[in-house]
Amino acid sequence: KYEAAHGENYSFEAVIADLIDNSIDAEASFVEVLLDDQDFGSEPKEYTTGLTGDGNLFALIIDDGDGIEPEEFHGALSDGYDRAYRDTDLGAFGVGMKASSLAQAYELTVMTKRKGGRPETLRLSSHLVKKHKKERIWKLEDLEPWMTSSDGFQEARRLLEKLPSGTVVLLEGM
Repeated sequence: KYEAAHGENYSFEAVIADLIDNSIDAEASFVEVLLDDQDFGSEPKEYTTGLTGDGNLFALIIDDGDGIEPEEFHGALSDGYDRAYRDTDLGAFGVGMKASSLAQAYELTVMTKRKGGRPETLRLSSHLVKKHKKERIWKLEDLEPWMTSSDGFQEARRLLEKLPSGTVVLLEGM
């Protein structure tokens, strides 16, 4: 499924627009998109595009919205998840966070925090799926050291810690 998603024809602009729609639906008062590059070193990975060496682009979409409800977080990254939409929600822009993001990146990390709550992290990883030959949503404790030490991951974590609530979407292996 991930291989098929990587081949989908969603432009980078459409992916970012879809993710910004999610931020607006979460009542965000600001959304910031950051693009930067990072060095993943030479450690072997199942995919090399954007995940080996230096100059690898990553994107962060940060908002100060409500954050994702804990009972909905896993579902938001699952196939066939159908959430309740309000009349004002923009969710109809695209195909959702998972499909649109995987069209542009091999690795999708989502960090979210509700007001008064603790940050939660989930990842869709093409590398881990190929390595372990099973598709699943990976928790923080499942991630390999190179994943959690990347500049993009560290910046996402730092930015979310500053917010009382919000969500950060990290795209790597672009």
